[in-house]
Amino acid sequence: MMSGEGVEGLRTMILSFRISELHSLLAFTGKNKSGNKTMLQARAMELATSGDPATRAKVQELYRQVQEVQPGPGPAIASFLGQGPSAPANPAMPLQAAGVALTKLPFYTVHGQLVPPTTLAAQGSGRFQEAHLQFQLSCQQATDIASNRDTSPGSKLEYPYQVQVRFCHLSTSGEQGDEFPPSVCLQINDKMFPLPNPVPGKANTEPRRPPKPLDVSKLVKLAPGLANKVGVKWAQDSGRGWVVAVGLVEKLSSATLLERLIQKGTRNSEFTKELIRKKLSDDEDGIATTNIKVTLACPLGKMRMAAPCRPTTCDHLQCFDAHLFIQMNERKPTWQCPVCDGAATYDTLMVDGYFLDVISSPELPEEEQEIILSQDGSWHPVPRSEDAERIAREEREREVAGLPAGSDDESGGKPGTPRPGTPAHAKEIDCIDIDSD
Repeated sequence: MMSGEGVEGLRTMILSFRISELHSLLAFTGKNKSGNKTMLQARAMELATSGDPATRAKVQELYRQVQEVQPGPGPAIASFLGQGPSAPANPAMPLQAAGVALTKLPFYTVHGQLVPPTTLAAQGSGRFQEAHLQFQLSCQQATDIASNRDTSPGSKLEYPYQVQVRFCHLSTSGEQGDEFPPSVCLQINDKMFPLPNPVPGKANTEPRRPPKPLDVSKLVKLAPGLANKVGVKWAQDSGRGWVVAVGLVEKLSSATLLERLIQKGTRNSEFTKELIRKKLSDDEDGIATTNIKVTLACPLGKMRMAAPCRPTTCDHLQCFDAHLFIQMNERKPTWQCPVCDGAATYDTLMVDGYFLDVISSPELPEEEQEIILSQDGSWHPVPRSEDAERIAREEREREVAGLPAGSDDESGGKPGTPRPGTPAHAKEIDCIDIDSD
C-alpha cells in the first residue's frame, strides 16, 4: 500500500501534466481519453491511489519529460523522485514595499498573496528599467484555479479563480489605487501579456493605460512547485516609485455583491427620520421648512428604486438603487455617489430601511415617483392637482355608467350636448363659392 506522502507526490506530478501527458498516461492504463483537461486530470488522479508500480513508474517517466522543457521540480517532488534537493535559485529580487497597501477591490476576494507588494527599484540612471520576480503555487491553489475553470462555449469568465497582477504608486499614505508605470511591459513565463490600450490624456501629457488589475491565469503554470516568472519593464519616472503585487483572487458577480449588501442589514428607519427632522428644522436662514419633496426614482436609471441605498459617509436624503449602482461599477469602477459625487465605496453602502418601507407601502400609488417628507419625519404621496382629480373622477363615473373611456366629446360633456357658450340653435352661415361668376 502506497503511503499518503507517495500518493500526494503522484497527484502533484499529475497536476503539472499537459493534455499530451494525460493522454499518454490514460492510454497506458487503458482509461478513456476523451474530455477536457479537468476531466482528464480527474481520471488520472484516480490512478494515484491504485498503488500499481507500473502506473507509478509511468507517472514519474512523464513527469521527467515535462521537466526537460520546464524548471526543475520543487523540493518535495525531488525527494519523492529520489533526487537531492535542488539548489535554490537566488536571482536578484526587488525589495518588498513595506507599508504599501493597495485599495481593496469589491469584486474580488483575496485568497492569498503570491508576491507581496514589491518595489520596482531602478538600477542605474537609464530611462528604461527591468525587474524580475518569481512565485510558486501550492497544491491547493493550483487545484482551485484548475478545477473552477469554465471552458464551456459562451462562458463569460474562464477563470473564476485568478492569478492577478496589480501596479500602484510607491506611497504609504493610505490605500493606493491601481496605476500603470509609464511605458510598462509585462511578461509571464517569458510570454508577453497584453495590456489595456493607452488613452490620450490632456494636452502635452503622455497617454496612459486605464488602471485595472490583470488576470494572467492563462500564462501561469498550474502545477505546484514550478516557478512562475514575472518580468516587468517600465520607463523611469523622476520623483515617483512603483510597486507590483501578485495574488490569488476569486472574481465575484454584481448579484453576489448585492446579496452580501442585503445580508448586511438595513439602516434603521429611525436614523433617516431623525435626519429628516434635522434638515427640516434647520432654520439658520430664519426660514422654517415644513416639508420637502423627494424622488423615489434612481438618479442612475430614472426608475423607481428596488433597493434604495446610500453611503454612510453621505448626509443627503436622496438614495439610489443598489443593484444598478453595483452593476455600473462592475463595468466601470468609479464608486462615486451619483447624488453628491462624493466617494461611495462598497463597504460604506447601506440599504435605507425608511425608504425601503416607503416603496413597499400599500399607501404609495404604483405609478408615483415622488413623496412629501414632513417635519415630524412622516411621509405622504404627492397630492394630485385639481385637474388630475377631476379627470380621474370623470373616468370613474364613466366606468359606473358603462360608457367606454373617452366617449365624451372634446368639450367634456355628453355626446350631443352643446358646447359651453354655443347657442342651442346656431344661425346657419352662408358660404360663398369664390369660383362662381
